[in-house]
Amino acid sequence: KTSLLLGLPMVLNGIFITLSTNGNRFIMNQFLSLESVGQYTIAFTITSSIQFISTSFIMVWMPIFFTNMKQESHRKKNEAYLLTAIIFIAAIVFVLQISIRDIGSLFLSEQYSQASAFAVSLLPYFLLAMVTSAASLYLVYYKNTLALSIINTFTGLSILGANFIFIPMFGIEASIFLLSISKILTAICLFGFLFFKHKIVFQYWKYV
Repeated sequence: KTSLLLGLPMVLNGIFITLSTNGNRFIMNQFLSLESVGQYTIAFTITSSIQFISTSFIMVWMPIFFTNMKQESHRKKNEAYLLTAIIFIAAIVFVLQISIRDIGSLFLSEQYSQASAFAVSLLPYFLLAMVTSAASLYLVYYKNTLALSIINTFTGLSILGANFIFIPMFGIEASIFLLSISKILTAICLFGFLFFKHKIVFQYWKYV
C-alpha cells in the first residue's frame, strides 16, 4: 500500500515531465514547419547525450545518497557530491559549447546546419535537469512524491502554455529558452519546498 501511494504520483510526474519536454514539438508542428521540428529534434538528440552522463551519476549516487541520509553526520556529504557532479557536468557543457558547432557542420547537411546552434543553446537545460533530478531524490527520501508530482505538473503546464504563446511569435529559440526556464522554475520550487518543509539549506558558498 505504501509503495502504491508513493508510486502513483510519480506516474503523473513522469507524464508532465514528458509533456514539458516533448509537447513543444507538437506546437512547432502546428505553428511553424516540419523543417523546424526536424531541426529541433536533431539539436535535442545531439545534446541529449549529456543526459546519459548525468543519469549515470544519479544512478551511481543514489545508494550513496540514501545511505548518507540515514546518518545525520553524513548528510552534508551529499551536498559536496552534488556540487562535484555539477562542476563536472558544467565542464563538459563548456567543452561541448566550443566543439558542437564544428562537429555539427561536419555531419549535418546545410539545410540542418542551424540545428548545431540550437544544440548549443539546449546544453544549459540538460545541466539544470541534472540539478532538479538530484533535488528530487530528497523529496523521494522524505516520501514527498505527491509534492514532487505537483511541482512538475505546475511547471509542465506553465511551460506548455507559454510555448503556445511564444513559439508562434519567436520560433524554436523561444521553446529552447522556455525549457531552461522550466528547469529553473522547478529547481526554485524543489529547493524552496526542502527549505520550508524540511529546513534543508544548500550552503555551497562554503566550498568556494
